[in-house]
Amino acid sequence: MNKPLIGLSLFLLLTCGFAWAKEEFPYLAEVTEDNVNVRAGQDKSFESVGRLSKGTEVVVVGKEYGWYKVKLPDAAKCFISSKYIKGHGGGIGEVTGNRVNVRAAAGEKFTSLGQLQKGTLVRIRDKTNDWFQIEPLEGIYGWISEEFLKFKSKIIPPTNVVQLTIRKIYVRQRILEAERRTYESTPQVSQIIFTA
Repeated sequence: MNKPLIGLSLFLLLTCGFAWAKEEFPYLAEVTEDNVNVRAGQDKSFESVGRLSKGTEVVVVGKEYGWYKVKLPDAAKCFISSKYIKGHGGGIGEVTGNRVNVRAAAGEKFTSLGQLQKGTLVRIRDKTNDWFQIEPLEGIYGWISEEFLKFKSKIIPPTNVVQLTIRKIYVRQRILEAERRTYESTPQVSQIIFTA
């Protein structure tokens, strides 16, 4: 082999290696334009579930066909059928079925953004007919065209976890029970009553 061909081969290998290293997922990316659509699939024909402004950060988890798969930002719209949600009050619901689709809009004909398992807690934002709009959570994804994102960092923010809030009545009840046990375990001083 001649030297120019070896040099060119080495250059191509190094270039491909650097490109591959930058595409290790997940990572934090930044939106490079204003009004960038987050879509339900890897094409402009899919529903938009939100728009992002320049500088918004998103977590990139994969890439297909020139589109980045991203964790849905908080402002994104996603919906779940109310027949699969049991309400717990305080805007919290629990998924009652297995592999329940979360959709890009309120209806079964819209694209699935991911599936949730039985017992998953969701934060409900609104209700439209028989559908709840919920906050995006882990396992629900959207897509952004590669031309609108640039790498920012390998440090990604922690995921939001939905938890049930403890109702004050139960907290008060536990405090009273603890006080009662303390009182019962403390030696009591006998009262002496003097009569005159």
